[in-house]
Amino acid sequence: MVGYSEQYLAAAKVIEANLHLILPRLQMTGQAIELILKACIAGCNQTPPHDHDLIKLCKRCVNYDYCLSEADVAWIFHLNHHFYKDVVTKTKYKSRYPTGSIEPVGGVCPEVDKFQDILDKLKKQIINNIGVEYF
Repeated sequence: MVGYSEQYLAAAKVIEANLHLILPRLQMTGQAIELILKACIAGCNQTPPHDHDLIKLCKRCVNYDYCLSEADVAWIFHLNHHFYKDVVTKTKYKSRYPTGSIEPVGGVCPEVDKFQDILDKLKKQIINNIGVEYF
């Protein structure tokens, strides 16, 4: 899962160079963060849920003693708004599917580099937890 997470984030960086492709960038970034959070859960010998809600996954990781700063959680919250569910309209998966009405992307569109830091921080914690660097 960690390797896939890194690949999705690398793809998001390539996409980020084209400002007209905001939704694909958010989708790739969201997929990367979803996978690293699920890798944290798996690193605790738990089965990751079949859920795409980054906030729920993040809370679960914190419950397993993974450390994220308040800023990290805030960035994940903003990403979740686009990747999983709009916090205002409750529309799900805006970065994947067209909505029934015209809804702007709105809100903060986090830069990929913010998530590279989060991915790196969680990857180090996974390595410390399971004692293996290569997954």
